[in-house]
Amino acid sequence: MKLKWMLLGLLAVAMGAQAQESQTQQEKEARAIVAGFQWRDGQVAVDEAKARFDLDENFRYLGAADARKVLEQLWGNPPDDSVLGMIVPKGRGVLDDTGWAVVVTYSDDGYVS
Repeated sequence: MKLKWMLLGLLAVAMGAQAQESQTQQEKEARAIVAGFQWRDGQVAVDEAKARFDLDENFRYLGAADARKVLEQLWGNPPDDSVLGMIVPKGRGVLDDTGWAVVVTYSDDGYVS
């Protein structure tokens, strides 16, 4: 009976180590994705939205392709072709537990005179 419990204990330790290895690999892959991002600061034109952002030193901007990587690959959201970009606060990365962002989209729904 002791052997059975010892084997179960070893199995649990091995499974925990494997899960930790898997998480570490996922973290490395996520960091590699973020390292390839093209961040923009200051004045950012978003032609598809007919808009321009004048970001201060506390924010930065990601274009459509990188914003979709954050939303879909890193944060697990479904694909969304309407995403034009993302404004992210500096000092809080997209991988941080307290990270957040403003997603930029545009809908040409009407006209106000």
